[in-house]
Amino acid sequence: IVANTGGARTTLSAFAGVGNGNPLETDVAVLDISNTDSWNIEINDVGTSGVVIRQIQQEASNGLVSVVAAGTINVNDADAPAAGITSKAGSVTLDANGTSPNILLRWSIVTEGGAVILDSAGTVTMTGTGDIYTNSGTSSSGANVTISAVNDIWMADDGSAVAEIESGDGTIALTSTSGNIRLGELTSTKLSVNGTAIIITATAGAIVDEDAGTTPDLIAISGTVSLSAANGIGSSNAIETTAGEIEFANAAGTVAINEQDNVSISGSSGGGIDVVVTTANALLTIKNVSGTDLASSTGNITLTADDLEIPGTVNVVTGNMTIAPLTPSQVILLGSNSTTAGGQLGLTDVELNRLHVAGVLTIGSAQSGEIQLTASIDLVSTPEDVTDLHLITSGAIVDSDGASDPTLLTVKNLTLTAASIGNSGDADIDIKVDTLAANTSGTQFIAENDGVTLRGVIAAAFNLVSGGPITDDANASTTVTGNANLAGTSITLGDTATDTFNAGSITVNSTGAVAISEDSATELTGTNTAASLNLDSTGAITDDANASTTVTGNADLAGTSITLGDTATDTFNAGSITVNS
Repeated sequence: IVANTGGARTTLSAFAGVGNGNPLETDVAVLDISNTDSWNIEINDVGTSGVVIRQIQQEASNGLVSVVAAGTINVNDADAPAAGITSKAGSVTLDANGTSPNILLRWSIVTEGGAVILDSAGTVTMTGTGDIYTNSGTSSSGANVTISAVNDIWMADDGSAVAEIESGDGTIALTSTSGNIRLGELTSTKLSVNGTAIIITATAGAIVDEDAGTTPDLIAISGTVSLSAANGIGSSNAIETTAGEIEFANAAGTVAINEQDNVSISGSSGGGIDVVVTTANALLTIKNVSGTDLASSTGNITLTADDLEIPGTVNVVTGNMTIAPLTPSQVILLGSNSTTAGGQLGLTDVELNRLHVAGVLTIGSAQSGEIQLTASIDLVSTPEDVTDLHLITSGAIVDSDGASDPTLLTVKNLTLTAASIGNSGDADIDIKVDTLAANTSGTQFIAENDGVTLRGVIAAAFNLVSGGPITDDANASTTVTGNANLAGTSITLGDTATDTFNAGSITVNSTGAVAISEDSATELTGTNTAASLNLDSTGAITDDANASTTVTGNADLAGTSITLGDTATDTFNAGSITVNS
């Protein structure tokens, strides 16, 4: 049949098939087909200018629809009210692999349990009204939808509607060999035990969220979603999902996924990975597959969820990792898992030792709730895969039981950011670190095991007891508005031109030497002991009315003025004194 002049319509109506078993060769502009009883509709359009399918109605319960074209296949021309393609039970195949091999769906393809296959050597485009449904009809459970293209697969967002695919319990598979895949809304109810529900593969391109809204792009309920791309997955606009499991592989660029419910994830990315579980109290699980279960080779990994379990391993080759709760008030437990579903974000020592992070591991955020240390965390005794740990909260960092505890945190470099840290006595925070930075608006109570170098401190009051020397690094800045109470085998602070030390008052106790250079006035309070004392101040050196200072060796003091032991209630004793003012 030849009817290829502009707008010429060819209408075919049959009872028992059109081109059944031997495709009907056509070269037509517009095609209108109906088949009412039995057998297939099979068309081979050889015209290079393409064919417009105004409508195809396949009512045979045992018949399929197949259209192969040398040019573009356009389902429904833009000016006509449309029916698109419907099939009672058989499959629908559109194959454009000729001179201008694109497929354009302006209207829907609907089947009652028949599979839909689109195969293009060019681009497949679905408009906001060009949907695909294989689960139509009351008795249909759905069927597979397979879309393959050499170039882009574009499920367009028209502003008022986004292109949709619903497959019931069938699998949805989209594959582009050289282009990008731009997602609308895809829904499959296939369970993980029966295979993968949604498979998206951009072999040489990216997977992109076409819809600017927050409605899920990929809906697999409790099923599995598999994503594979060369140049990013949701890089500029996170892919919204509802799935039981998500697997991904991405060569370059970032992976960004916003999941709406409990989910298990695994995958690798050449760039960063950002996974957010957007529902309060939902659980994110790092799936234990084999080897490394979640990996980023050049970027950061950020996991945001109110509850997290890590049976699998995580590898951040060159970047940082952040774990934070979604809900601002969510409590974080370090040392144990939550006993209340969704009640806290709990991480055990075993789980944290499954993290391999080249940069900084940050737990919490400036909005998260209290961090409770419930049991010992040791990131040094096992292979040292986390050397820098940052705990951050809008609340307090506390010893959860307040009892006399072993060392709660062992890590090479520790940074603490909170409203307050620990409490007096057994409720202080017991740590074993090489370096420490701590920033609070309130008081800090910290006990360090074997010697510590301060990288910076901001506090209303700072109480630090160390089983070894207390020092600061060359660029440290320590600012304590109230009292800095320091105890160690020796204390050396503010001793270079590039570090600074300022406190409202100081209390020092050491069996060794104490050397502090303060960049403001210095006041001694409480009971102070040292083998030797070297105080340099840019202001006056004084003590309060009840201070007691005992130096067994030399007390070397330098300030704009020096006034010590000047009341009946304060005492000052030294083996010898050197003063400069």
